Amino acid sequence: MAMLAERRGGRVARWVLIAVAVVGLTQLIWHSQVLAFAPDGLHDLAAIYGPARAWLEGLDPYSGEAVEQVLREAGYDGIVLRYKRSMLGVYPPITYAAMAPIAAMNWRAASITWTALSLAGVGVLIAQCVWLLRRTADITQNPNPRLRERLPLDVLAVVAAVLALAPFHTSLRLGQTSIVALVLTLGAFIAVLGARQMLAGVLAGLAFALKPQMGIVAGAYFVTRMHGRAVGFTLLTAGALYLVGWAQVAANAPQWQEQLQRNLQVFNEGGYGDPTMAGRFRHHLLSLHVLLHMLIEDRKAVTVLTVAFGAVVTLLAMGCMAGRRTCARQELAFFSVLAVACLLTAPGHRFYNAMLLLVPMVYGLSLLWRGMDGRTVTRADRLRAAALLAPVVSFVVPTSSALYVLGLQGYIPAALMDNIVWHGLLMPLHVWTLLLLLALLLWYMRLPDGMAVATPQEDQTGTADQSVSPSVGGTLETGS
Repeated sequence: MAMLAERRGGRVARWVLIAVAVVGLTQLIWHSQVLAFAPDGLHDLAAIYGPARAWLEGLDPYSGEAVEQVLREAGYDGIVLRYKRSMLGVYPPITYAAMAPIAAMNWRAASITWTALSLAGVGVLIAQCVWLLRRTADITQNPNPRLRERLPLDVLAVVAAVLALAPFHTSLRLGQTSIVALVLTLGAFIAVLGARQMLAGVLAGLAFALKPQMGIVAGAYFVTRMHGRAVGFTLLTAGALYLVGWAQVAANAPQWQEQLQRNLQVFNEGGYGDPTMAGRFRHHLLSLHVLLHMLIEDRKAVTVLTVAFGAVVTLLAMGCMAGRRTCARQELAFFSVLAVACLLTAPGHRFYNAMLLLVPMVYGLSLLWRGMDGRTVTRADRLRAAALLAPVVSFVVPTSSALYVLGLQGYIPAALMDNIVWHGLLMPLHVWTLLLLLALLLWYMRLPDGMAVATPQEDQTGTADQSVSPSVGGTLETGS
């Protein structure tokens, strides 16, 4: 009876996941094919494309007039031209150098190409997550045939999660660089797990160029785990792109640094990146700045506290890894901590960057394949996995943004929108969710993981065979 109930439960879960995947895929296709051709679609891409094209043509990418000129010449006539602030470049020169191949196209070709790249990136991310799940849970070596038979269901769970998470829809709708940057960031992590440090460094450098807030996750991982060659190639790749970007802008706009600072001030004070109580778009932000600015007005003090928080979290995670023989799953847990900590501490992280939560999602799924003892999956392991996956699943809906829009449209009484619950809990709800997820990850990292010492022979016989080298999901030496 128990086996029959389990099979029925598996069938129900399969159909639920299929339904979620179909709905998510429909949304992705709708957002991509409609907005790639819509006049006002992909306005975040336009806000990057314009300065990058100005840079490519030898104009000042931080001048609103120059950006407006090249956008019109490229055939763009969308919303960015109606909002002068959107034409102010806020990315460093390295990003415009990395986007040069896209900026060389006219707007229609660039928008279609970038949308196609982003959709392809979604497929690559699914493959990367499945590979990480197989690697970290050592699925191919699991002696339990019932668990191996469940692999298609878990693959379907990955597909459904990627397609259903709202950050992917938001990124496609806006034409953001986040999807491609995440592909490169995860690729760097996968490469270093396979001891391909040169490739890892190149991918991390490219990710940093496209989206510095994402690429820094891979860079921080290389530094803290002492992957020296990967650090070197990251600096070499990012440095080369930065020199190209800097040389072009310095030759044509000697005052570019002052103009960039003015643009950032406009962006961060009253613009899309303003985390203070006066910020109209603070509900989009994922940074700890949003919570701290409820208590502290001084921006520098908040920045110092946020950086200190990130440093303490990183040191705690490093302490959990110190003196241990680690496995791929523990490395994934450490990388997950860095990803969530980056979302909370790096300035400018908006809702679409929450796609970084794919990393802790894979870690949570791995606990359903191999428990903390490295072999069996206990009830405690299932509860741990459920507790970890619940915060990730909450990002299927942009709750704070939805509530904000409902309030603007008058569906929520104004009296309910001016209190501590609204400003301190509901608007920064996703920030609180990230803090909960980070606490869970640090707690799990303190627990001994049997995957660090288990081998295929030990799984089958129940006794350790010290003469056998670790399996694919087995031990890793620190700094390998």
